[in-house]
Amino acid sequence: MLRNVGRLSLKGQAWDSARSYVAEVDSYRDTELTSLFKRLYEDNVLGRVTNEQFCMLPADYNDDQKVLRDAIPAKEARL
Repeated sequence: MLRNVGRLSLKGQAWDSARSYVAEVDSYRDTELTSLFKRLYEDNVLGRVTNEQFCMLPADYNDDQKVLRDAIPAKEARL
């Protein structure tokens, strides 16, 4: 019986580790999106990206970043 308890504990630790990893990946993606916004803005200012492209691309990035920013605190709370 004691062995099973140990196995369950290890499975729980592995699960916590996996959730922690997912939270880190989401946090990294959020940072990456912020960096993309900055580069996109700079490219627009320098004329490398048209105003039409500039307006279109951030909309997708904003949606992705909003989902991440809503999910990250919830995932960290579960840890």
